[in-house]
Amino acid sequence: MSGSAVDFEQQWKVTHRPRNWIHVCTNGGAGEYEAFPDVCRTADGGLICVFYASNGHVGLPSDSFPTGGRISYCTSADEGRTWSRAACLYDGPDDDRDPSIVQLSDGRLICNFFTLKSDPEGKRAYIGDGSLMVTSSDGGHTWDPVPQMIAKNYYCSAPIRELPDG
Repeated sequence: MSGSAVDFEQQWKVTHRPRNWIHVCTNGGAGEYEAFPDVCRTADGGLICVFYASNGHVGLPSDSFPTGGRISYCTSADEGRTWSRAACLYDGPDDDRDPSIVQLSDGRLICNFFTLKSDPEGKRAYIGDGSLMVTSSDGGHTWDPVPQMIAKNYYCSAPIRELPDG
């Protein structure tokens, strides 16, 4: 007989271990690939999680997803035990990705991200279009419809930091 009762018991404990994690989101509305999350605690004590939602690691526009990847978000009011359904924070014409989020001392939320698009010259699969940001002045209920360019030739994968002098 291969294995002992002790081996079986140990294997059962490993495969039946209680789950100490949850899925924040399994479908952000642009395919079933959610990645690059960032979480911010808001002034009211809640949490907002922003993430890339796409149909793959790079989600350029396609017939199935005409605007490519998007920035989605979920919120939690109970320390992350439960999360809202995903909502679209920003979805431009290209692959909007790698978001970060911060709340400033004046209450505004800023979500920064960068964008990839098809190379019009066809030399590469895609090219970058710079780092952008959108803001919300109402706790994340609404966001700027048009993003502000932060840096045309640089790509940011970290949240904006507010300096002590504002």
